[in-house]
Amino acid sequence: MTLLWDRDIDYRISSNYSEEKRTGWGLPGLYDGKGYGQFKNDVAEVIVESIRPIQESYEDIVKSVYLDDVLTEGASRASKKAAKTLHKVEFAMGLARC
Repeated sequence: MTLLWDRDIDYRISSNYSEEKRTGWGLPGLYDGKGYGQFKNDVAEVIVESIRPIQESYEDIVKSVYLDDVLTEGASRASKKAAKTLHKVEFAMGLARC
C-alpha cells in the first residue's frame, strides 16, 4: 500500500480497492469499519518506505572510507589547534616551558 497526496490534497491508499472507492470516499472510506490500528500500520509503512533512500545513503556514508578520512583529518587539525591553545594558556599561567 502507498499513501499518495494528490493536487486536490486528497489522501488515498492505493491497494486492491476499486477506483470508485478510492476517489469517491477518499481516505475515510478506505478505513470505514477497519479501526484506527490498520490506518496507523499503513501510515507507518508509507513513512518507512519514504525514508528508506535516506537510510540507505546514511549506511553508505557510515561504511565509507571517505568518512574515516574526514574524521582523521578533522581530529588532526583539532589536535594541532588545541595544542597551540594549551600552550598559550600554560604560558599565561606561568606553567609553560619556552
